[in-house]
Amino acid sequence: MILQNYISDDQATFVKASPLAQVYRDHSASCTTIAGWNMASHYNDPKKELSHLKEGSLIVDWSHIGKISLRGETATVDIAKIAPDAAELAILQSCSTETQAILRLTTDEFLILCMPGEEAELMAKLSDTGAICHGGGMACLVLAGKNRDAVLERSTAMNIRRDLVPPGAVLQTTVHTIRCTLYRTPDCDILLHSREYSVSLFEAFMDVGIGVGLLPSGLDVVPVKLAGGR
Repeated sequence: MILQNYISDDQATFVKASPLAQVYRDHSASCTTIAGWNMASHYNDPKKELSHLKEGSLIVDWSHIGKISLRGETATVDIAKIAPDAAELAILQSCSTETQAILRLTTDEFLILCMPGEEAELMAKLSDTGAICHGGGMACLVLAGKNRDAVLERSTAMNIRRDLVPPGAVLQTTVHTIRCTLYRTPDCDILLHSREYSVSLFEAFMDVGIGVGLLPSGLDVVPVKLAGGR
């Protein structure tokens, strides 16, 4: 099953809309089309955003990445069709490359993240299983930058210090009262959640991030990189 959401452009063609489409408009973000998605490339000051990535913190929309869930009694066998090493993962751990990450959520449940546009190829390998391609139904926000820990400390009651939750780790937790799957990489924290809560989560991050200099940014500054460091 594939869940999609669409907007129409001036030529009456259709592209997939980010759940933050209204946020893009409110902030006059510059956008680009990637794998059929209309996504923010930057918020009109990419030099400032790049500088903030080094010294502050950024929030970025990666809702266009591929998101496939796989669950059931045969999930461990089925995930080996994608990556043999994934079948040996412990619960709440991951394996990854630059373009793909596999998160083990429970004994019989996995979440596959991939570059936008690669979902069909992966689904073909899992065509006889209970895999679900979530398309636009699942959103993805990313916190990046040197000071991103300060934003997370203000956003969740869970202790997620880097010495306790290293790159490659996976958490299922509540962030600003919204249920999220958090996947940590060396460069960012990736938060996956239901599309319907994405604007609320974005706004809550911006509210608590004011004091630590959080800025919205786009894919020109923080391109998709899924390697988790393990």
